[in-house]
Amino acid sequence: MIELVKINKFYEKKKQILKDVSFIFEENKIYPLLGGRDSGKTSLLECISNDVKIDSGKVLNDKKQDPYFVSKQAILPMYITGREYLDFLKKTKRKQTMSIKQAFELVGIDDKLADTMIFDCNFEEKKRIQLASVLVLNPYAVLFDEPLDYCSDELFETYMEVLNKFKEGHIVIISTGLYKVASKIDKDILVLNKAELSLVEEEMFEIDEIKNAVLEITGESKNVVK
Repeated sequence: MIELVKINKFYEKKKQILKDVSFIFEENKIYPLLGGRDSGKTSLLECISNDVKIDSGKVLNDKKQDPYFVSKQAILPMYITGREYLDFLKKTKRKQTMSIKQAFELVGIDDKLADTMIFDCNFEEKKRIQLASVLVLNPYAVLFDEPLDYCSDELFETYMEVLNKFKEGHIVIISTGLYKVASKIDKDILVLNKAELSLVEEEMFEIDEIKNAVLEITGESKNVVK
């Protein structure tokens, strides 16, 4: 379990981007975190992962292990292969974790791609390497920053298939700026808007006013989203 207790975060002591954010994340679940541009989604994930200092409040973690934050920029070392990168990560773990071969197989990376310089991989291939790194590191909680926005259906399906198995005994949070992505991850959606975090449950989206308000936040209201 990870509990957020009245998290507050300001930028330059003027703009408040997180206001009294409180929530309990339970194991065995994937949480979609939805918000518009500059809503503070990345900042919230960085606060949870302890990459950014909060101004007030607490992050309580049962496992006392910093969550693994996966950046949306697919930040990876460019001049080594995917296999070399995962081999390096695996050596940092004291406990036995999933084999590199098995991780690559699960995320759809063949031997040729595994031995390709990361610099020469396309954006979605790098996303697959990031997902494989999660399997090898096996963190208690993993926080993905917009990994599935504007991706191919194939990559989306791979992520969800892998993470739906990985979530057992883990906490997974996936941020997105798109309602259509969030609703495919889970029917109950965490919405971050005007610095406040709210859980909008599935039945609430049956109310047109609520659904339209969420679509307005993400800028999808001009399109028909079912």
